[in-house]
Amino acid sequence: NKEKSHDATYQLYSEGKSISEIASLREVTEATIENHLLKCHNEGKAIDWKQFYTKEQAEVIQTALETVNVKESGLKALKESIDDESISYFMLRAYLIQDGQR
Repeated sequence: NKEKSHDATYQLYSEGKSISEIASLREVTEATIENHLLKCHNEGKAIDWKQFYTKEQAEVIQTALETVNVKESGLKALKESIDDESISYFMLRAYLIQDGQR
């Protein structure tokens, strides 16, 4: 019974490894690891989403959410409304999950 790839990622995440460390160890991209974590979340596994963005980034995202309705306009509209290139789609997803909106 072969272990699922995202489960192997979750095991490393559970050991306290960062996304970049896991990507390096597993020889995949960081985006792959991010997608694995999202899949794990969808399966009900516990993830501390707040670790993936700073307090300042959270404030920028929250401000953008005051003018963009993600449910109506989508994630792309939210991303485009943010002038901070350091905020990734993954950070937006993490924030929305943490905030209970996803």
